[in-house]
Amino acid sequence: MAEIQPPAPRPCGSCPYRQDVPGGVWAPEEYAKLPDYDRPTAEQPAGVFLCHQQNGRVCGGWAAVHGAQGRADHSRDSLALRMAGAFGHMTPEAIESTREYVSPVPVWSSGSEALKKGMADVADPTPEAEEIAAKLERRKRLSAADLEARTGRQIEDVEEAIKAMGNDLKLIRENLVKPTEEEG
Repeated sequence: MAEIQPPAPRPCGSCPYRQDVPGGVWAPEEYAKLPDYDRPTAEQPAGVFLCHQQNGRVCGGWAAVHGAQGRADHSRDSLALRMAGAFGHMTPEAIESTREYVSPVPVWSSGSEALKKGMADVADPTPEAEEIAAKLERRKRLSAADLEARTGRQIEDVEEAIKAMGNDLKLIRENLVKPTEEEG
């Protein structure tokens, strides 16, 4: 059941936590999610922040900023990682890898800093930000098409299994030993 993978070796090139990614790549509502993870543990979102590349991995920037154990008193430990472990969405190894993650590129020290940088150019994104956003949109469309294709294959597999079960049930019914009139 553990489907969430640990972060990639480096945050992706569009990560909102990376200091070298221009602001304005993401919609304001995406940036607005980031500071919620700065809160004390009990006030944080319960969901793990996944990479926007839609690859099933924890966001590397998020892991670098929020995944590590908080302060000595554990007041800022990641609620999301605790919940992912409790509900079996991540293996213990994936959680540990996320907690120990260190970004090889500079990231902001908090979700609030990442929000501030990201929102600075939302109204007037740079050409670089627009190019990154366009790449993400293409990837999103490809991911949606891939999901649709996989879902279609899964439906076909289920239909075949049901058909096979129906044939098996028919054979079972035909081969049942019917009680004779003497037995019945």
